[in-house]
Amino acid sequence: MYPPVLSEECKNGQTLVEVVPPQHSEPKKVTFRCAENWTLSPANFEKVYSAETCNQTASLASLDLGAKLVEGKSSEEAKNVPAYALQITKFPTGSEHVMLCYKCTQTSDEKEMISDSSKQECKIIVSVAPKPQQEDKEEGNEEPDTDSEENGRPSTSGATDHPNHSFVIAGALLLSSVLALNQTG
Repeated sequence: MYPPVLSEECKNGQTLVEVVPPQHSEPKKVTFRCAENWTLSPANFEKVYSAETCNQTASLASLDLGAKLVEGKSSEEAKNVPAYALQITKFPTGSEHVMLCYKCTQTSDEKEMISDSSKQECKIIVSVAPKPQQEDKEEGNEEPDTDSEENGRPSTSGATDHPNHSFVIAGALLLSSVLALNQTG
């Protein structure tokens, strides 16, 4: 069990919609809970309903979002209601959102009290936004940078390597300066 989670409660025929924007390298977490005496479906945490209609189940792993659903304790201390956290670590490529859906349904005792079938379930729809296209790909340049035309290998000096190279060069210059001062003095 995970620590208490602040989450939005799904009840009485509601549809909660959460749009998940892509983060640079940060996982995104969506938290929710069903109302008291309501249950989450699909009950298998490795499954999810796909699309906005919420009637087709799919494997959570097959959606390639690096997603997992975990159950934790709700921050509502008066109620013994579990909270759920859906963590997404990868974002879709292309231009289409990936839609995930969970349902909260009333237990059979509660269903008998409410005759309207639309109020016997609540939907949690999570729309996962795609990663923004890189500028090079938008301009049609999808070729990786190469060291030279002859070897055709991708360049190994990416933008993230430059700060490391700067420290190495600065260290080498500092070391050579110290050695030069020791020899002259």
